[in-house]
Amino acid sequence: MTVCWLADEGSGLIFAENVIVPFVNRFPRDSYLYKLMSTKFGEEMTRVEIDKIIDEIMKEHEEDQTITDHQIDMTLKKMYYAKPED
Repeated sequence: MTVCWLADEGSGLIFAENVIVPFVNRFPRDSYLYKLMSTKFGEEMTRVEIDKIIDEIMKEHEEDQTITDHQIDMTLKKMYYAKPED
């Protein structure tokens, strides 16, 4: 296995059969998606934290019988694009 050195955080190379695909995948560090996908030690979310965020999303849509994928997507986008509080 070859290691890609000197790559910035959130970027690198994906080797897929005979194709090499460069990628850049950066998320604001205070976003839910960053916390969910981070592989850095000490930055991982606990199951309790994940459940708490899911419960908050479900409470926002409590009056609905079912929550749609679109509603979840929109809620996550609000969290992702929200400006940090001062």
